[in-house]
Amino acid sequence: MIIISLLIVGITIFIFYSYLNESQKKTKQNQELENNLSKSKTEVENGKKEVEKLKETYQIEIQGLNDQLSICKMEIEKRMEEVENLNITNQNQHQGLNDQLSISKMEVENLKNILVNLEENRKKEIENLKEIQEITNEKQQIEIELKDQLSRSGMEVENLKKSLVNVENLEKEVEKLKEDKNVLIKKLNCYTGSDQAPPDGVKEYGIILDIISVDYFCKIGNLWPVYLSSDLEKKKKNSNYNPQKPLSSLMAEYKNYSTLACLGAFNKGKTFFINKYNDSYLPSGTKIQTIGLSLSISCPNETITIDTAGSNTALQACEGRTEEQLARKESTEMFIRDMSFSLASIIVYVLNELTWADQRFIFALQSKINNLKNVDNISKKLFVVHNYPGANSLEDLLAAIKTYVDSPFHGNYHHHCNIKEVVSEEEVVLSFVESQNNTQHFFLANDNSEFGKRYNQLTIEKIRTFKNYNDDLDLDEVLLKGLHNNMVPYCKSPKELKIVEHSETNNQICHNNNYNNNNNNNKKNNNNNKNNNKNNNNNNNNNNNNNNNNNNNNNNKVNELEKLEEGSAIDNILQFQEHLHPSTDDGNKPDEAFQSITNKSLFTSFGSGEYSRHLKELNKIYQRVSPYKSIINQTPSFSISPKDDCNRENDFKLIDNRVEFVGLNMVFSSGFKPPCDLLEVNEHLIFIIEGPQLEMEDIEYNTKPIGNQWYLNIKGIKRLKIDSNDQTTVYPNSLTRPMPSQNQRRDGVFEFSQQIPIIYNPIQPEVSLDKGVIIFKFKKL
Repeated sequence: MIIISLLIVGITIFIFYSYLNESQKKTKQNQELENNLSKSKTEVENGKKEVEKLKETYQIEIQGLNDQLSICKMEIEKRMEEVENLNITNQNQHQGLNDQLSISKMEVENLKNILVNLEENRKKEIENLKEIQEITNEKQQIEIELKDQLSRSGMEVENLKKSLVNVENLEKEVEKLKEDKNVLIKKLNCYTGSDQAPPDGVKEYGIILDIISVDYFCKIGNLWPVYLSSDLEKKKKNSNYNPQKPLSSLMAEYKNYSTLACLGAFNKGKTFFINKYNDSYLPSGTKIQTIGLSLSISCPNETITIDTAGSNTALQACEGRTEEQLARKESTEMFIRDMSFSLASIIVYVLNELTWADQRFIFALQSKINNLKNVDNISKKLFVVHNYPGANSLEDLLAAIKTYVDSPFHGNYHHHCNIKEVVSEEEVVLSFVESQNNTQHFFLANDNSEFGKRYNQLTIEKIRTFKNYNDDLDLDEVLLKGLHNNMVPYCKSPKELKIVEHSETNNQICHNNNYNNNNNNNKKNNNNNKNNNKNNNNNNNNNNNNNNNNNNNNNNKVNELEKLEEGSAIDNILQFQEHLHPSTDDGNKPDEAFQSITNKSLFTSFGSGEYSRHLKELNKIYQRVSPYKSIINQTPSFSISPKDDCNRENDFKLIDNRVEFVGLNMVFSSGFKPPCDLLEVNEHLIFIIEGPQLEMEDIEYNTKPIGNQWYLNIKGIKRLKIDSNDQTTVYPNSLTRPMPSQNQRRDGVFEFSQQIPIIYNPIQPEVSLDKGVIIFKFKKL
């Protein structure tokens, strides 16, 4: 092709130069040249066509060769695969033969071992038979001797039999008392989280925030102590510890764990549930009270559980304004519940038999969870755990469920079990799911029964499957922000808080020494009881060998009974008490309060005679025992206090310090609730708030949609003033304090929300303030 092209170019150049040199030649010659040129072009075109045909022919042949080559490659690959398969088959057959050979060798060895064992067992049986024969001979000899003795002294034998019967009865009573003692000790250990726990078992809370009362910061120097477990205390010495973020740095490895809060009234089984959920051994029971917010860490469950002080505990008797103490008690319990709710992503409410108070609280939790999801897009999960300690069987549990769940709630039952592994109806875990909000209810039985142990474990395993993991939890920020925000409804104007290192000069009381002393006393008592038991066992052996000392042995048995009764009932139970938790009414003098309780006498006079002796013994026992208390077996590591200097007495003062009785119900009210009216005037919607001495800077407002509905949200603070135009006359302050009187003027934080009808424009309402009356005006669309 290239040669033809060059030939054409050369011919063209030749013709061109010939034409230039012979341009003056005859026209006939030019015509001939043109004819020759046209012929050459025709020949060139024909040559091109032939070249194209040859090119196509060669391409077809090359394609055929490529196809044949690919077919050959495929056949080669198939052959290679067949060869590899043959190699693998040969290897497998070879390996199988080796395995069979090794198995045969092992079977031969096992048979040899079996023969050796059989031979050894045969020898042992022969020896045992010889020993049995010897014992039988000795027994026969003894029986002959005893028959001889019985025949010689029938009366002595009768007396001996009676004595033996008495001894056996006493031994049975002793064994029964020992069993009762062991049961009591196990219960005590369960309550205190001590001896029955394995060495690596969790027996103490990781973090305890002791919230004495919600308004505890009113007094200068008052702090909330924060206690750490021994494991977290050791981490303070690590290089990763950050004093600026103490809790977050100590809990860094748990920052993505799920958080679970356990709520419920006093003595309903909150700590019991946490112990089952975490396989922990935290102190629990009617004799132990959880303190404030108590956080425990479960690495296997990847969960931080939040235990709370139970609600509905009794209010200590105190002097002063009873209604303020009632309000403080109620506000503190609600504040602790609010804090626990805000910290957790999973909420577990524990109850026994359902009551109207339980229903109200469940409804409140459901409403709050729904509002968080709709307004702030925060998702929380609610579980209701019905703890039935009286249910010892499946029938008992189903009867309780049918009584306390079927009628009060609308929903359906669900079953949870491993279909392949379930062997009886008692291994089918039941749950109840409400139809409106999908709240799940689970059920627990008596954990001391055989049924309860199995069923409770299966139920807890099901609850563990629900997790809601955190995303880099900053515990310091979340805790301090939550404390401040949740104090707003209960205190007048709470300030931001901070976490500081605890010092011995802080105004807090620790009870570690008393706790340790009691533990030492208990250990001594237990050792004494063990020694007594050993001595008694020796006495029992002597009884069997020396028939002449039956009376003395009987006396020993009676003494042992008395010791066991006193030791188990008094030393191991009554003496296992500690100091009361600092009173919320007088947190600065808990020891004095405790001493007054300890030294208090049951009676002012005891009379005379036998009756007087009984009263004195009763009073002696009363003074010996200690009231139940909340255990804190740690020293404070941190303290929480106001971040900046402030007017504590005013800023952290209770809002809900007013109690009114409506019928037989006690109602707590806040200090200030402004009256308001909603009016429709011509083309406007008018919302009027009456707040004497209120200024515009005292309130905040906004309009916000929730779904398709708009709301006007108003929040403010009412301060007491002597002069409306003079901010310096706000009271109480360092120079002005209320005198004993009715004090009917109210101050404090107020907050409410008003729905805006859809026919009015909710954006930028007209706002005015005139003589303490605030007016919001919305135009009709």
